[in-house]
Amino acid sequence: MIKIAQVIKLYLRNNKYCNVMLCNSLGCVALDAFDSAYLTPGMFREVAKRTFNVVFTDKELAAIINSFNDGQGNLDNQKFLVAFIKYGKYYILLT
Repeated sequence: MIKIAQVIKLYLRNNKYCNVMLCNSLGCVALDAFDSAYLTPGMFREVAKRTFNVVFTDKELAAIINSFNDGQGNLDNQKFLVAFIKYGKYYILLT
């Protein structure tokens, strides 16, 4: 099962010059797509590809959705972003 740490590693590997501090300065990701309460699995797949430059397999996508499920089968944006930022900062400290 894919973990949030794996998403962060994929993101950092694919985006060498960005960090996971997720600031709004040049070179950092825009998180406008996460302004809503949730994203459907299809929407999240596209957002991950465009925002994080990460492409998920069907199994990986299902694991992410299950990890951050809003109870309706969608990705809970708040849960995902909190984990992404929290573990992203931790991962950067370890590397």
